[in-house]
Amino acid sequence: MWCLTVPDAEPENYEEQVNQLLAGLTPDLSVWHQLGQRFEVDLFCGFFMDNRNQGFVLSIRTLAALTERGITPEFDVYAPTPEEEAEYWAKQDTDALAKSRDD
Repeated sequence: MWCLTVPDAEPENYEEQVNQLLAGLTPDLSVWHQLGQRFEVDLFCGFFMDNRNQGFVLSIRTLAALTERGITPEFDVYAPTPEEEAEYWAKQDTDALAKSRDD
């Protein structure tokens, strides 16, 4: 198995992370085609949500770059526990209060 990683991003920026990963690899599509015939090529992304209503986007351009290379994106989405979500919203309230005091 060959495993490459890019640094975690907070807030998440999958677009930038995927492009960062691809930038360090060959753009030669014939190489990707050969790899795809011999190996399973995929991209795994873990998405750790702060609250239950979040999402992310990959542009058509990034999806096309993955598709031309035969890379299958795989996403694991992790919802927060009720305690983690309550903590997230409490922090948002605290941050909003601090910001309003600064204004």
